[in-house]
Amino acid sequence: MQLGRSLVVVVLLLSLAGCANAIRDTWTSGDLNRLQTDHRNCLQTTNRDTSDIPAPAGMLHRARYKDCMERFGYTKLQTEKISLKSEDACGQSNQTCFRALTD
Repeated sequence: MQLGRSLVVVVLLLSLAGCANAIRDTWTSGDLNRLQTDHRNCLQTTNRDTSDIPAPAGMLHRARYKDCMERFGYTKLQTEKISLKSEDACGQSNQTCFRALTD
């Protein structure tokens, strides 16, 4: 039983180490004063149950998120994979960030 607990702790630590990555999108157009509010609304919308649509979850999530942001009038300029340890990870007013679903 002790070996099982130790293994769980090691797996947990390794998975937490992977949480230091994020996806950063840079946007143009739309109402940049509302960007963070619209970003949160789109994340909530895209995190709803999508089990009826056959696609890998990470790909589906990103596509639905982008579509949602475009409905608010934004145009995506670029997407980057970044480290959350960076000081300027999501510091610009035209950028949104969220933790990467996969590495």
